[in-house]
This record gives sequence, structure tokens and C-alpha cells, in this order.
Amino acid sequence: MPLLIVLTAGIAAAQDSLRVGSDVDFRTVLSGLFGTVTVDGAQWQRMVLRPRLVAGKFDAVLDIELFIDEKGRFRDRGWDFDTRTAGFESILRKIHYLQYGDLDREEDRVYVRVGALENVTLGYGLIMSDYRNTLDEPGVKKTGLDIAVRDVSAWSVGVRLIVNDFLDLSRGGALIGARMSARPILYPNEMGVGRLEVGLTAVADVDQFEGLRGLRLPSRPRRDAVGMAGVDAAYPIWDREHARLTLYGQYARLVDRNGVQGEGFGAPGLHLILGPLRARAEYRRFSDHFRPQYFDDLYEKSRARYDEARQTAFTKASALTDTSMRGIYGDARLSLGPVLTASAAYQRLSGQGGATNQRFIARAALAQAFLKRIPYLSQASAYYEKYNIDTRQTGFFDSTLDTFYGYILAVDISQDVAVVWDTRYTFAPGPTLRRNKVLNIQAVAHF
Repeated sequence: MPLLIVLTAGIAAAQDSLRVGSDVDFRTVLSGLFGTVTVDGAQWQRMVLRPRLVAGKFDAVLDIELFIDEKGRFRDRGWDFDTRTAGFESILRKIHYLQYGDLDREEDRVYVRVGALENVTLGYGLIMSDYRNTLDEPGVKKTGLDIAVRDVSAWSVGVRLIVNDFLDLSRGGALIGARMSARPILYPNEMGVGRLEVGLTAVADVDQFEGLRGLRLPSRPRRDAVGMAGVDAAYPIWDREHARLTLYGQYARLVDRNGVQGEGFGAPGLHLILGPLRARAEYRRFSDHFRPQYFDDLYEKSRARYDEARQTAFTKASALTDTSMRGIYGDARLSLGPVLTASAAYQRLSGQGGATNQRFIARAALAQAFLKRIPYLSQASAYYEKYNIDTRQTGFFDSTLDTFYGYILAVDISQDVAVVWDTRYTFAPGPTLRRNKVLNIQAVAHF
């Protein structure tokens, strides 16, 4: 059982706040991290100085790193400028994230983020849902791009562009997503804005084998691309101040040059917002190899894998089965105020010959207000995800390549010091299924 242990000490060394003018709040925070990480199969020490600057809508966090290898030698990772490519990578490693605006604030019409990407969903998620480029951190660091512009013109036109990693892009193997949406003034509301929203979404992985770039392979596989493109439409059939019910539908098509094909419908669908509850349900129908939410939060691990026993590299697209399916999907998120936040998603599809495809996701986290009532405990959350469940072959909760779960616990050992356990489990192919355990133990001190 491979075990990666990361011991991190975080120290809030300095924090200053300055208000510039009447609207801009200028703040700086300096923290330090020290830990053990796995680099090229060896245990290295990683030291990070992490300054943060917040100025109005702008938020920047940098990582100034030093590495010491298993023999006690300082390495030039992050400081290699001998070639243009190495210098570019060294510069990118110093960016944790740079951000302007906030997607959750409706008044922010422009949003830009460079660096770590989390929970990226395009449209209603039939193509890309909850994608992130941070799955392999801290060992592998990706610097992505997320740009969104919305509410342009009387039609409320919105545009969004996603790039998973600038290094992947420079090597010609990036994951790129784009979306355009609009509200044509066909059925205007009381504000004169169209109620009907239509959108176009396209996502392409230019080279799936870019996911194996860090591995030492006997030979480099040929470039293999995959993509999806689709449309969607939504219309609110009930709209109140704290409640909304939206009717929607979505369609997408799988594009691949190796004979992998198919199309998918998610319609009709209902999206409910009712106070602290967010819920969604839809009927789904897919043909051939098409599978929904293809670019998900595990995609950076599943886009390409290497089977050491067979010495074979394979892509996620090549592992898709040619089976048309139909069924239902639903998800819900509930915030119980000062107690907890919980979410769950479930999909059940069935096809010819008794074939099934299920998906189950569950997450929960205790709220800070509730944690204050529990001595010493300052954070508690857990999650479980499993995709492509076929109960003809394995049990519903039996681990497979598409299983991912873990938990985070934080215990206060004094007023200013806490210890955080972050444990994750993933699985890799081999003669038998291999479980990888990633354990991050973090000590955080505030002064």
C-alpha cells in the first residue's frame, strides 16, 4: 500500500490591514509551510514561504519553494532557468492562485483566476462537473486558467474559458473548456431581462496521455484527443424571492477519432432553490459510448492510466463500453445553518443485457458554529465518491479505479495551534487493485 505522508507546519508570521480610499481594503498575510512530499518516487523536503495580498476584488497567493532531496541536497525545482521550458515551469510553480472577482457574487461581471482550480462546472454539468486541477497536489502542481465575463448587452451574454494547466498547453496537451450563454428577450421578466437561457458548451482534452507526463514509460504513447460539445436551455417556471424552480434540458455529443462515439440527453430536468436547499433531478438517455459528467473532479487521474503489470497505457475514453443507457440522476445540497452542510448525488442508468451504470457521491462538513461546542475540534468533514458502478461485477461500495474517499479533522492543541489530518484514498491498476493512501498531517500555528 503506497503511503504518502505530508507533514506541514503553517505559521501566520505577519498580517497587516490598510484601507485605501473609501472602498478598497488592502491586506497582506505571510505564512510558512514545511513538509515531506513524494517527488519522482522519493521523499523530499519542501519548504514554502506563502505571501498573500488582498486588495478589493484582487486576491493573490504565491508559493516560494525550496526542495531538499532524499540525500539532503538542495534541488533546483522551481529555480531552474537553464531552458525556456524549465524557466516557464519555475515561474508557474510560484503561483498558488491569482484571482479577480468572485463567481458567487452576482454583481461581479468579470472573473479571472490563474492557478489552482476547484469545483468547475459548465452549464448544468452534463459535460464538465466539479472539475479540479489540484487532485495530485502537493506532488504535482498545475497552474490553470478560469475566465468568465457575464451580463454583456441586453441579452445578458456570458462567456467562460477554462484551461487546466499552462504547462500542458505549452506541450500541446491541455484540457480546454468553453461556454457561451445568453438570455434572448423573448419572454422578459419585470426587469426586461429574458427568462429563457440558452447555452453552448465545448470541452476538449487535446492529449489524454499528458496525464502520464510525470511517469517513466517504456515508450511515449501517440497523441490521443477526446472532446464533447453540447447545448442546453433553461426556463424558470416558478420564481420568488427565496425560491425558484427551473425547467431545463441539455444535450451533448462525444467526439473521438478512435471510433468512440455517442450522444446524451439530460431532459427534462428540474432545478429547485428553496432557502438553504439546492436540489436537481433529470431524466437521462445516452447512446453508444457516451457517459455524463465526463470531465469530473477525478479526471486528472482518470484521463490516462498506466498498468504496470501489463506495461500498457490506456485512456479513459478507450475504457468506455459501447452500451446505450437510460435512467435518472439527482443531487441535493442542504445547509443546516449552524450545524452542518451536506450534499449527495446519485445516478442509475440501465441498458441492454442488464448492464447498469451508477454514480454515488456524498459529502458532509460540520459548521464552525457547531464545532465551537465540541472541545478541541475545529474542523470535521468527510467525502465518498464512486463512479461507473456496475453491480454485476462488483458490490455497490466495493473499491474500483473510480473510487475516491477521505476525511479531514482538525484538533486544537492550544489556543493558537491546531493539528489537521487530511487523509485521501485513490486506486490504481495492477495485478490486483492497488490502493494509494495520501496522508497530510498539518500543524498550523497563529501568532
